[in-house]
Amino acid sequence: MLHPPASVPRPGLPWPLAPWALLPWLASIGWGWWQTLASQLGQVSIGAGAGAARALAVGLAVALLARVAGFIAESGFYVLWWRARGSHIPFWRLSSWIAALSAADLLAMSLGRLAERHGGALPLVLAPLAGASLLRSQVPGLDAGLWVGFGSLGLLAAARVALTARAQAVALDRRIAAPLALTAGAWLASRVALWWIVDLARGMSPLG
Repeated sequence: MLHPPASVPRPGLPWPLAPWALLPWLASIGWGWWQTLASQLGQVSIGAGAGAARALAVGLAVALLARVAGFIAESGFYVLWWRARGSHIPFWRLSSWIAALSAADLLAMSLGRLAERHGGALPLVLAPLAGASLLRSQVPGLDAGLWVGFGSLGLLAAARVALTARAQAVALDRRIAAPLALTAGAWLASRVALWWIVDLARGMSPLG
């Protein structure tokens, strides 16, 4: 009796790295975010002494946990979106991809700090890669909320969006067009929301 040939299983979404390398990589990403957040919080005046040091440590821990929660929330959004359409993406694997790809954000921020330190033509040279915020001094009249929302727009941010979409496409075994549209749309929506939040916090209407 002849049996129909078994279908070839889908390869699915792999982990970003081999198991022995994944945890050290994610740990280095976490350390990178810790340093970046410490640099940002260090610009806020909180006084001196043991109390200030504790406040800074607590602030750093909360900020880092919020960043991790953001990775998980982003992954959960994509997983639920595709599940509602009858497709499956492994949640923790996609979460690990999103966390690993945040290295692009860290690199962009590092290049931004480098450009701000050295000035000259460097901000103009690095802006297409690291983000439009490096051009802020060239366009002083632009709304502050707009800079906060879209200042990270650059090739590194675009690469992270594209690679996040590719991870979904691999998991779904489909072309990248729909995952890319979803990921770019989610990025755009988050940027607009951040822009509006900043404007509202400043007592301004984002709609003019």
